[in-house]
Amino acid sequence: MIKTPAELDALVETVIRALKSAGLNAQPLERVRTTAFTTGNEWLGELGLAVREVGKQKIPDETIRIDLARIRNEVHNVWPNLPPAAGSRS
Repeated sequence: MIKTPAELDALVETVIRALKSAGLNAQPLERVRTTAFTTGNEWLGELGLAVREVGKQKIPDETIRIDLARIRNEVHNVWPNLPPAAGSRS
């Protein structure tokens, strides 16, 4: 379980690196990481939307899919009605 915003941010950075290494699009997550938000809840909502966008890709790496699911679970704690992307494999 992720205990702090810093831990979640570190996980997002790990996923960004892994996506890029796999030749996949990490831009939605990068945009959220480099944008200032008014509240943590706003950041989590935008992070959830970015995970949805990234999850639309075919992601063959199971570790990346698991890490995206971990991020999505953290977002779900604050935004329970934010659905995953249709057909998401993450």
